[in-house]
Amino acid sequence: MGLFNFFKKNTQQVAKTEENCIKSNEKRDALDEMDATQDAAAIWEMMKKFERDETELNSFYFKKRAYNKLSTSKDSYTCRLLGENTFSFLEENFKDILIEEISQAYISQVEDESIESLELAKMVARQEKILDYDTVLLLKKLLSEKKIYRKEFFEPEWINNPKIWEQTNYKDREYLIKLKIFLETAPIHTYVNKNGQSILEVLGEEDIFSLWETLISKYDNVNELKAFLSGFSDD
Repeated sequence: MGLFNFFKKNTQQVAKTEENCIKSNEKRDALDEMDATQDAAAIWEMMKKFERDETELNSFYFKKRAYNKLSTSKDSYTCRLLGENTFSFLEENFKDILIEEISQAYISQVEDESIESLELAKMVARQEKILDYDTVLLLKKLLSEKKIYRKEFFEPEWINNPKIWEQTNYKDREYLIKLKIFLETAPIHTYVNKNGQSILEVLGEEDIFSLWETLISKYDNVNELKAFLSGFSDD
């Protein structure tokens, strides 16, 4: 269920939930006083209890608070599931969006490491690069259009390429990602330069599936890559 529909479905419960939260000072204070690292195991158990025993909306709000706390944890189990310093490498405002997404999911999905956005965030954070929300939306759109495969988020073969994530401009990231898909789906042999040579011939490549990596490794920046590719046409 999408986050929008989740809130739409439960709008009538919001006022009641907020009232319950005010009355539940003991539960709220208990979590607030817990240490993100030393008490991590207990926090995970508290989340599971809320998921079992409370309403969907109560569980969501509690998990949201708990994940916010655990986002700074140095506990080994928590770092495996949420990554180490993952939330420090998210674009401003995306941290809240990601925490809302994982709070809406079952804890078992987080433990199984099966949430695409979270696994992508962990991957980018390991490169110590900033993950922006626009790129997440782009990849999810390509996934829904079946232009990329879900396994790329869990066992990446190319979206973990550092050349993508070292780009600080979203449009440059978008260009490199879409170029990968274009090169593997378009009739590349029909694109030739003024001398009638294809891109493969100019680069001395034989395998079309290695062409993208060759191109992005050859040029220092996206503008140089664009300039090179502008010399080829299928006219």
